[in-house]
Amino acid sequence: MNFIEQNLDQVWQWASIAASLIAFGCYELYLRKAGSTAPMKTARSAHAAIRRQWIKSVMGRPGAEILVIQTLRNSVMAGSFMASTAVLALSGTLTLSGFGNAESRLWHLGTPLTPQDALAALKLLMLAASFFVSFLFAAMAVRFFNHAGYLITTEVPVVELPARQALAAAYLNRAGHYYSIGLRAFFACVPFLAGLFSTYLMLPVTVLLLVILHGFDRIPTATDLD
Repeated sequence: MNFIEQNLDQVWQWASIAASLIAFGCYELYLRKAGSTAPMKTARSAHAAIRRQWIKSVMGRPGAEILVIQTLRNSVMAGSFMASTAVLALSGTLTLSGFGNAESRLWHLGTPLTPQDALAALKLLMLAASFFVSFLFAAMAVRFFNHAGYLITTEVPVVELPARQALAAAYLNRAGHYYSIGLRAFFACVPFLAGLFSTYLMLPVTVLLLVILHGFDRIPTATDLD
């Protein structure tokens, strides 16, 4: 393979990575636009509306404190599980990358890297970044779920109840949004893992993942299981 063919191969590999990231970004923009125009069309916007309705229901009903705590405890456990899993995956990725290995050329400043080494380092960094983002947002989701519990179970005068309900709904929806981002970032590891085997696999695996996620992101109907 001559020099021109080698450079052309590198360009196509970088283009495959860029196309995968652009596909993810376009899908997220589509979800945001669809949720703003039709709130009950996507699961993300519908879940936000359901959480607001739940807040009004439990905060306006005496004796629902145990129900609130049990429900939020399940959400906290889900966020904690996701954060723990992401940290373990991040540790495994750093081990795979040879971080801390004196013989590894990827993580030592001043060591010249070949274009192929730089490409491998980028793919490992993207994989590690997906797990770190997943951990960060899952941990923040746990934090906001905890604060939402304090807001919901604190007694307030009837006059202040609508404002407190709006604040509790904002906390709960932010927690749910952070958990959604953390889960989506964890799913992003699939094309990044495929890219470790071949950069050209990233784009088709990304498209396949987005097709699967689109099925998860739509609102189920009553006839789905019929």
